[in-house]
Amino acid sequence: MIKADGSVVTWGGSGGDSSAVAAQLDGTIDVTQIFSTNTAFAALRTNGSVVTWGFGAFGGDSSAVAAQLDGTVDVTQILSTYYAFAALRADGSVITWGGGAEGGDSSAVAAQLNGTIDVTQIFSTNTAFAALHTDGSVVTWGSGSGGGDSSTVATLLNGTVDVTEIFSTSSAFAALRSDGSVVTWGASAFGGSGTGAVNVTQIFSTYYCFAALRTDGSVVTWGDSRYGGDSSTVAAQLNGTVDVTQIVSTNTAFAALRSDGSVVTWGSTANGGDSSTVASQLNGTIDVTQIVSTTDAFAALRGDGSVVTWGSSSGGGDSSTVAIGLNGTVDVTQIFSTGFAFAALRGDGSVVTWGDSTDGGNSSAVAAQLNGIIDVVSIYTTGGAFAALRADGSIVTWGNASLGGNSGLVAGQLTSGVVSAANIATNDVYINHAPTGTVSIAGTDTQGQTLTANNTLTDADGLGAITYTWMSGASVLGTGGSYVLQAGDVGHTLTVTASYTEAVRIDQIPAPLNCPLFLTMLII
Repeated sequence: MIKADGSVVTWGGSGGDSSAVAAQLDGTIDVTQIFSTNTAFAALRTNGSVVTWGFGAFGGDSSAVAAQLDGTVDVTQILSTYYAFAALRADGSVITWGGGAEGGDSSAVAAQLNGTIDVTQIFSTNTAFAALHTDGSVVTWGSGSGGGDSSTVATLLNGTVDVTEIFSTSSAFAALRSDGSVVTWGASAFGGSGTGAVNVTQIFSTYYCFAALRTDGSVVTWGDSRYGGDSSTVAAQLNGTVDVTQIVSTNTAFAALRSDGSVVTWGSTANGGDSSTVASQLNGTIDVTQIVSTTDAFAALRGDGSVVTWGSSSGGGDSSTVAIGLNGTVDVTQIFSTGFAFAALRGDGSVVTWGDSTDGGNSSAVAAQLNGIIDVVSIYTTGGAFAALRADGSIVTWGNASLGGNSGLVAGQLTSGVVSAANIATNDVYINHAPTGTVSIAGTDTQGQTLTANNTLTDADGLGAITYTWMSGASVLGTGGSYVLQAGDVGHTLTVTASYTEAVRIDQIPAPLNCPLFLTMLII
């Protein structure tokens, strides 16, 4: 968890022990983002440096490249495979560490990652990386069978036609080029042998295959036919007659959201590919607005605030036990998932859970903390546990204890001041957007006169109630929007500071000098 003071709190297995680097995570230098492999973390700090911990061989030990991660050249982004990290630096170069065969060793392509041609973005499969250059070319490394070897399509990735984005399954890449064509490489069984799709705007994937959305709203699929690569049974619904706007996947099935609010599914029937039992609820009569998945089930949020589920019952496909909490009487606003369970955040700040009980589907032990008396504002997940961030900056956890569901050891550090979280399965990022605007003081700087504080502040993260504090040096004179100058203020410099809460973080914005901020008081 990243706290408001820039410090980090960790618990659970696979990277939950950060004691070896505690001094680097105490907030002396703020941590802004945290990234992960399967068993290690990497924290990016405001000075551009990186701190790592967890299983050393898979990214927790970055000592071999410490001099390149110390912030002399700022690190701007970190990507990971299951076993290795790749850090993109401000000069366009890339630094790698962790499991060598899985992307931690980039020596074979070092000349292409040294910043001579800037790398702009990095992508990954489970065991390989692909770096996109500013000239539209692509460089790959890591496990050859997992996408690290792109030699067979090198002439298609050399930038003659710019690559604009890269997508992946577990063991293959698909590069979208500026002309709408797609180039694939990696394991054939996982989508590495493409279809020559054209006029593509976006690509989605399961663990085994790809689905490409084209400019006409139609969908093309390839990869393992059992797990979403074959969409022939729903071809008439994916031909663009009704545009597909978004595609979501479980490990082995797809769900396509169409412009009329309806949903089309295909792939493994047991794991979400067959939605026939809820077809009447997915036909667009009530628009579906969001689809979320676990490993083997889907949950669709509809425009009326209700939720529809299908797929493996043990993985969250059966929500019958909590149906009354998902029927829209109290709107569900967002859905989150672990590997086998869902959590629905409702408009009243409460949370409803279902799915595998050991992986977060059963939240009864913390029900009193999720009932909305203190609003839950966001939920973070690992493969088997949930962590709910509440409006008071506290954290509530449940699910698999070894995957973060039991935060008892650090409970005292999670009662307030938390702003975001990261987990071993995803790279959650906390970004505090800087406020804009000014604070000003109006009035005459004379004893007995009233000074008034004003502001033009805005904040992308949300602007809470603003309070003003009037000070003389280190002494607090008063609070509120105005202050009457006293005899004791004569000859002293006064300041006013505007404070507010954005989400759960407090920002303090002093008035600039030309407002004026500092006043000399003279008795008339």
